[in-house]
Amino acid sequence: MPAPPLAESAVPLAFTVHAVDKPLFDQLHAHATARSTGWRALPYRRLGNFVEARWCSPSVREAACDGGSVVNDLEPGTAWFQLATLAYDSSWPATFGVVWNAGNIPAEGIGVTAFYARNGQSVVGEGFGAQVVRVAEGRVADRAAVGQWELELGATRLRVATTPDDEARALLASADSYRQRVSSRMAELRTPLAGADLKVWHEGPYKGGGIPPERTEAPATPDEAAALRTEGEAELARRERLLLDNAEAIHAGLSRLFPAGTP
Repeated sequence: MPAPPLAESAVPLAFTVHAVDKPLFDQLHAHATARSTGWRALPYRRLGNFVEARWCSPSVREAACDGGSVVNDLEPGTAWFQLATLAYDSSWPATFGVVWNAGNIPAEGIGVTAFYARNGQSVVGEGFGAQVVRVAEGRVADRAAVGQWELELGATRLRVATTPDDEARALLASADSYRQRVSSRMAELRTPLAGADLKVWHEGPYKGGGIPPERTEAPATPDEAAALRTEGEAELARRERLLLDNAEAIHAGLSRLFPAGTP
């Protein structure tokens, strides 16, 4: 008879990471523990399919650390690491895959967060992405994503196809490599922006009851398309200013979130 699912618990767990994933998992665990002296550490616990641990800087609110919202809050003056592997009830205590979240948002200046997943199967798949933020006067004044490149205009979403490891390695290799990758990805987004058949949303009447009105896609009129292209170009220019004007600080911030030589 299979063992029942393990309830959420702060009790240290015994689990076995798949041999393919263990070297990276061990590297990331060592990185988190080495760079979190004096931080609050939550031991590995099983939360659904995730077996995760978290390290939070002293400035992270206790509820945000315990509940995990620190990973998404982008609160100035906070830093964290979160490492997970994955499990199915049928194979517990064997686990598979690696999921890494890390971030450092200063009280002022440039901050970076990152997400990386390898061998996540049907749970999280494979992925890499990072977010850059500029903090001014104690709040996030500007932000832009790197690693996952897309632009949403009306009902149209433009995307650049990437592979997680290739993107991560290019952005982490050096500040020059980072600049080259950002510049090339911005150019790749501009190419379809110039010629794409853009669409807009048409909203139906609001029927009440808190239910959003129905939306349908429609081809943009020439005037709507021109306005969307102007909007898109302005958005790409804004991102470029943040991502390229601060390239050295961003690359340094990204590099601090990963052990040397990973992913």
